[in-house]
Amino acid sequence: MDPLDAAKEMVQILLEFHSDVGDYWNAQGDEPLPDTIGSKELASYKRIESVNLAYGQGNLLISVAGDHLVAFTRLVTEPVQTVAPWTCIRAVLESSAKSLWLLDPEINIQSRVGRSLAFRYDGLMQQRKFANISNDSQAIQNITSRMDEIDSLSGQLGFDPVVDKHGRRIGIGEKLPYTTNLIQAVLGMGKNYRILSGMAHAQPSVLQELGFRKNKIGNRISLIPNLTPFSVGFLCISAFKAFAPATRIRSKLYYRDIQKLESLIGDARKSIDELSNILLE
Repeated sequence: MDPLDAAKEMVQILLEFHSDVGDYWNAQGDEPLPDTIGSKELASYKRIESVNLAYGQGNLLISVAGDHLVAFTRLVTEPVQTVAPWTCIRAVLESSAKSLWLLDPEINIQSRVGRSLAFRYDGLMQQRKFANISNDSQAIQNITSRMDEIDSLSGQLGFDPVVDKHGRRIGIGEKLPYTTNLIQAVLGMGKNYRILSGMAHAQPSVLQELGFRKNKIGNRISLIPNLTPFSVGFLCISAFKAFAPATRIRSKLYYRDIQKLESLIGDARKSIDELSNILLE
């Protein structure tokens, strides 16, 4: 198998993995099964709405990661795009890392609710920034009032105020880590994310290295869009290493036996590893 065929096969494996996980979850159901981490957290926490919100946030992020993953497979199918695939996989890493942070089965329920509150605060901050740039004073007031309500709720749930040294609010529940730090902490893929960000931010040196090839005619050099099989492989591997763990931690919360999912992950990883060896030859 030549490198181009190996890259195409890797893309297909990624797409099939996404589909197989969806089928597995549909068969298992959308709610935590009895005697699982999720069912126990829902039964024990003082405010069930806060637990459901944390799960809803994590599930939404996994859905977003999957959406970008599928979009990526279309972008690298003829006619191939050479820059957009990198931004799609960057989004897969971002959403997967945040879902891992929210749904981590190793943390206790209080920490999970605190992380959920931090994620809510970050979303409200983004809304307020939009209201500020739109000069919408009423929206700013409404958003700030909503922040105050959630901050008050966090106190009732036992969380200390999240403030800077001047006493100004910088979070609710806890502080949401910066995206690059979070991706490195939960995925160990900070380097990958930096490369993907270079493409997303259209940094010339990165674009010329990964999205184009130089074509010299006489004294004139032009850039021609180009996506190598090796680059496709890098993107597929990055997507799988981010998305697969997100599917695993969600399943650990919701289901008692995840052997079927582990088999899906293992089979996909084996195939991707074999194909990556062809790309590296």
